[in-house]
Amino acid sequence: MKKEKVYLAGPLFTKYEVEARKREHKLFKETFPNIDTFAPIDAPHNNTSPTALQIFEADYKEMNESNIFIFDLNNEDGGTLVEVGLAVERKARGENIEIYGFIHDIRMGRKDFEGPFYRAFGINQFCIGAIEKYGKLFFTFEDVLEEMKKIRA
Repeated sequence: MKKEKVYLAGPLFTKYEVEARKREHKLFKETFPNIDTFAPIDAPHNNTSPTALQIFEADYKEMNESNIFIFDLNNEDGGTLVEVGLAVERKARGENIEIYGFIHDIRMGRKDFEGPFYRAFGINQFCIGAIEKYGKLFFTFEDVLEEMKKIRA
């Protein structure tokens, strides 16, 4: 059996996104010490000035070596959505991989902005549908870890 490896993806450009990605990487390694991890936020090329092509090639290589994907869908980061599409395509072709997405926004479920002009909360429904079909959706990163613990118990 191929060794398990997780790819942790999400927006990583603001101070708070960087802190979240680093916290999630640390928490995952503490929770699942026997699963290899890759988090783009901790990629070696981040210490240099890589080109867009170098970033793509390095992260794409890591994605192809991974069989578990966890996506932070908050803020609909373009790079993360591309990664979702790449993972979904692998699953659709029959690869034995796990796909998890999480998204939480304090506006979720609010009733005060419903109507034809305002939506209290929204995310690209194509992306949500893809993960619903080929993976699982959760509200938090910790919820994903709990699900993974159940599967591996």
